Formats: sequence, C-alpha cells, structure tokens
Amino acid sequence: MSRKKYNPRTIDAYIGEQSPFAERLSQLINDRGLKQREVGEYINVQRQTVSLYTKGQALPDIACLTKLTELFNVSADYLLGITDAPTADVKKRAVCDYIGLSESAVDILCEMKRDKTKYSQSKILSDIIIDNRFADFTERVQQFITERIEHHTYHYSDKAIMDFCMTSDGISEAEAKDYAVSVNKRLISPGDLAHLYRKLSVELLERILLDLSDEYTAEEVGFPADVPGELLDD
Repeated sequence: MSRKKYNPRTIDAYIGEQSPFAERLSQLINDRGLKQREVGEYINVQRQTVSLYTKGQALPDIACLTKLTELFNVSADYLLGITDAPTADVKKRAVCDYIGLSESAVDILCEMKRDKTKYSQSKILSDIIIDNRFADFTERVQQFITERIEHHTYHYSDKAIMDFCMTSDGISEAEAKDYAVSVNKRLISPGDLAHLYRKLSVELLERILLDLSDEYTAEEVGFPADVPGELLDD
C-alpha cells in the first residue's frame, strides 16, 4: 500500500473556515467590496479556487499568496495568522507585535512623537502608562466593557426570580445570595455593575491625572515631587 503523498494545501492549522487564512482573506475581500471572480482574475486562478480559499479547503501557492499581499497591501504573515498587524511595513509590524497595539494606535503614537512641547502628548501618555495604578484602571475598563456586553443579553424577566421576589418578603441576605447562586443569577444586574466599574475607572483616572499634574507643577516651580497637591494649589 502506497503512502499518502504530502499535500501542503491541507496543513491542519489552515483547514476550515475558522482558519486564520480563510477568515482574513474573506474579511479583506468583504472590506474591499470585491467579488471572488475579481480576486481570481488578479491572482490568475478560477473563482471557485478563491471560494475554496475562503472556506479553508485549499491554500494558495507562493505565487498566488504574493499576488494576494499585493492586492490587499498586507503582509503574508498577516494572511497566514502569524501576526495581527496587516501592514507590510516590517518596522511598524515589529512594533505592533512587540507592544500589542493596533496599527492605527501605533500611527497615532507616531503622530504624538512630533509634539515638541515640554510636556508633549507622548510624554503625558508615557507617564500615565507607567503609573502603578494604570493596570488597575485598564482592568476596571475591561470589567465595564464585559458588564456592558452582558447587560444587553441579561434576561430581567426571569420568571423564577420574579416569583421569588414576589413571595419572599423578609428573606435574609444569605438566603438571597444562595438563591441567586442556585439559579445562576447575581443580586446586582450587569447594567448596575457596568455603572459601578465606569465610576471606579473614571475616579482612578482622575486620581492619576491629578497626581501627574502635581508632579509636573513641582518640576516646573522647583518644589520636591512629594509636596502635597493642596500646597501646590495654593
């Protein structure tokens, strides 16, 4: 019995519509408003072949892959899922991969770099990021987003909870918590939690900015950096 010939078009990691190549090629085609026939004509393959690519049932050869990078102005690494940065600019892609920011975010940071004032936008942003409370701030933002998403799918009309609330006056907090756990519900809604996390994140960012401005003020007028903010205001 002969051994099955190795076929690079059926590498497991790239099989199926959920494979990086299939997903990203489909997204690029849709974003550009192109038809599969038009893509096929550009890379010299049949429309049906492009369809197989988008379904993860086939992979292009090197020549076709190169043509696709030219057509969509992206890197082969992006099409293959090796990087999340679409840009063909090697330096910019390295920055995106290293710090985990999007290409658009990196472009904005580069624009900030041109600000030559003493307390430039890039310096302010850098000082905010290195503040030891910045991680807490971003965590609150993550919690806010998560709860906001859940808020839109939360079923407030859950019959079991409504019946329980109507017939269980005077229950203890512990009993209420036990019931909430038993029906996989929380005593506070996702909407209320989102509001709380938003409030906490705003307060935390305000504290970071106030302390940062105090440090800049102390630097400007020659005070020690640890001078209380209320004294600087005077």
